[in-house]
Formats: sequence, C-alpha cells, structure tokens
Amino acid sequence: MIRLRQILALSMIFLVTACDTVLPTPELILDFPDETVIELSPKGEKRHIGFTSALAWSAEVVDGGHWLKVSPAEGDAGNSFFTLHATANLEPGMRTAIVRLSSADLHMDLEVGQDTDFVEVFELSASSFELPVEGGTIEIRVNTNVDYYFDIIDGWILDPATKAVSEFVHVFEVSENDSEQQRSGTITFCAGDLCHPVTVVQEGKEPEDEEKGGNVTGGGNTESGSGDWISATFRHKSLAVRVTADWCGYCPYMANAFAKALEMRPEGLELVSLHASGGLYYSAAGSMTDHYNITGYPTGIIDGRAKLPNYTNATVGANFVMNVVDETESSYPATTGISFTSTLDDRNLSVDLELYIKKADSYKVTVLLLEDDIIAYQNGGGSNYEHDHVVRAALSSPTGDSIIVTDDNTIWTKNYQIEVPYSCSLSNLKILVYVQKPFGEQNVVQSVSGVEYGYFGGWYVDNCLSAKTGTTAELKYS
Repeated sequence: MIRLRQILALSMIFLVTACDTVLPTPELILDFPDETVIELSPKGEKRHIGFTSALAWSAEVVDGGHWLKVSPAEGDAGNSFFTLHATANLEPGMRTAIVRLSSADLHMDLEVGQDTDFVEVFELSASSFELPVEGGTIEIRVNTNVDYYFDIIDGWILDPATKAVSEFVHVFEVSENDSEQQRSGTITFCAGDLCHPVTVVQEGKEPEDEEKGGNVTGGGNTESGSGDWISATFRHKSLAVRVTADWCGYCPYMANAFAKALEMRPEGLELVSLHASGGLYYSAAGSMTDHYNITGYPTGIIDGRAKLPNYTNATVGANFVMNVVDETESSYPATTGISFTSTLDDRNLSVDLELYIKKADSYKVTVLLLEDDIIAYQNGGGSNYEHDHVVRAALSSPTGDSIIVTDDNTIWTKNYQIEVPYSCSLSNLKILVYVQKPFGEQNVVQSVSGVEYGYFGGWYVDNCLSAKTGTTAELKYS
C-alpha cells in the first residue's frame, strides 16, 4: 500500500510539472518595421529582409510573383533573413506581389511593388568605340520596342547605306584621321525625349620626326623623365565609385557610408557618384556600368576591383571601404603619379594633364567633370537632398583613353577641352583624374570578406586625384 502511494505521488508531481511547461509563443519582428511595404528597383534587385523569429519560420510568394523569388524559404528560430530576388520589370505598368512570412499559426504579409522600367527597352549594344588612325567600321545594335532615329554631327563618321543593315543593326564607317590630334565624335540615338549618345574616339597620326619616350595610342605627348619623382614614392589615392539613382530609396545609406569613409581618410580617397538613371542621369553611364557588370542600385566599386553591398549603418559601410582601401595601399603600389592644371573661361574648360609613369605598361586614363552641392530630389532623402561628387561630363573616353608606354620613367602629357554643360553650376565643379592599370603580373590580393571581387576586363585603379576647376593639382608624394 505504501509503495502504491509513492507511485501515485510521483505521477502527480510529473503531471503538475508537465502542465507547467510553457511552449514559446510565435513571434515575428522585422529589423525595419516599415518593410511590410517594399518598393524594388525597376531594373531588378536583390533585397535582404532581416527579422527575428521565436520559432522556425518559412517564407513564400503567395500572390502575383512570377517575377519574384525568395531564398532561403525556411529557417530556424533566432535572428534570420531571406532575400528577395526580382528581375527587371520590362512590362508596362507596376507589378505587385505578396510575400508571406509564417511561423506556426502566425503570418505576416509583405507587400512588394516594382515600377516599370519600360524605357530600358530602348538600349544600344555599345556606348563608346575607340578606333585607330586608319578608321574602320563600327556596328551598333538597337534593342527597342519604340520608334527611334539617329543623328550624326561629325562629318568623318559616315552612314554609307543611309539605311540599317537590318531594322535594328546599324553599321557606320569612320574615315582616316589625317591629323595628329585625337578626335572625338558622337552618334546620338533618340526615341522621343530619351537619347543615347555613342562616343567615337579616334587616334591621331604619329608625329613626324619627333623623338618619343614611349608609344602612346591614346594621343598625347611623352618624354623621357628625370628628376626626384623617379626615386620618390607616389602618394596613393583610392577611388570609390557609387552607382546610384535619385529614385533609389536605399542609395542614401551608401552615400552616408562613403562620406564617413572620406572623413576617415581624406588624403587617401576620392569619391564619385555615378547616376545611371533618374534626374541626374549621366549619358555615358552605360559604358561604365557595363564594364563593372552593375545589376542593381546602389553598388559601390572600390579601386575598380571590389564591389561593396549596401549597409544601413554608415560606420559599418565605411569600415568595409577602408578595409579595401588598406588592402590596395599595402598590396597594389602606385606606379603612376598625377598632376594637372585646369582653366575655365566662361564655359570653356581646358585641362593640361601630366602623368608620371614609372613602369612601361598599358594604362588607361579617365578625366571626369564632377559637381558638388547639387540640391535636388532623392528618394529616401527628400526634395532638398545634397548630391556631391556627381559625374556631369567626361573629357576623355568614359572608360579611359588607352596609353601604351614602352619605356620606364616616362612623362605623358595631354590637353583636354570641353564645353561645360549648362545644367552645371560653374562654382561647384572639380576635375577627377584616375589611371587604370592591367593586373598583368600583379599579385592579386583579395582578403576582405563580405565584398565581391572581380577583374572587370583585367584592369584596376592605380591612382587618382581631384581638384576644383581653375586650380592646379600638384604631384603628390608619400
């Protein structure tokens, strides 16, 4: 009898304990509560959605989402995230979908919208060409579903057949260049108010009876160098390019990170804001975004070899920039030094550029006109947002004038001239020069986790320098 009472007592204790066990309550908390309504880029985008779940969770597209994918589709309790993968919207009108985040019997619906990118149906196969002095032919393919036309301003670019080879393929002839000066022309394709300029750059003839320090395929003059610069170490500056658009609500986050990085390293960093779409659109942006395989906004590119994701925390983003800059500084020593003087007469801008090149090699030099303090609309920043370091024009080929130097310790000089666009404020302009170098025998170092490295045609940024228009940028040493 006593034994039976003991068993019954133990059983009652177990029942009481079991009844007191409390199962976790399903709970879903978004890192950013406003993300229940999500607007994705018309050009396609990958968007991370962070949240905390008390239990295991799942995510799926439940309505209207043939264009939208979710991964991963499930996960365990704790801090988690899934990624929305949206293709470009080439259909007329906005498209929408519902993404359902579930945990046990708790459901949270996220409304996802994507505006149309219908104008992207008017595209060209190339935005720039570089031709030798002898001339030749260029072919431009047009991908469009709207009526369009093209216009040629320069007489040395010919449309011999006056009609396209096919409805969407145009072949043009470029005449031989009898001058020693490099020349640049434009073919402009337009559909309504949307125009795509195609830049054609052609080399000049080699100067006669001139002794040269090297062979330059991109024009300009060279001489054998001498002086202290040969034994000195050039100060290196890294280049941080931010591909952006004023309709992009998340782009200000990267702008803040880049600005903070510049505060951390003012003598070691140059910034560029490349608007590839929207109200501050730069017409030759396509050639630059194609070069770096840009698929969404914003995208950060450091020294032409590393892509950075976007971070809402400016300090975190700035630290990623600095980590890549430090990697460049320690592993990619600069072989070029830069100096230039710019003059501005009304809207006529002239830049006298000197490159000090220590190693015989192939190089590319890009000369850009940037503008600061543009007060204009920015999604996520309001109607009075300050845009800085904005590309407004290129004095060189947007992707760089080609230089081949056959002798070490060569000084390369060239004069660049353009008329400043009337949309620019003359008081807020600056010149940025950057030099690219092929990886070649360079020991490739890719040590920063969390960034996407690439070779991007085999070139990286060797050095860069900027200065306000109307001033001189002196050669910098370490």
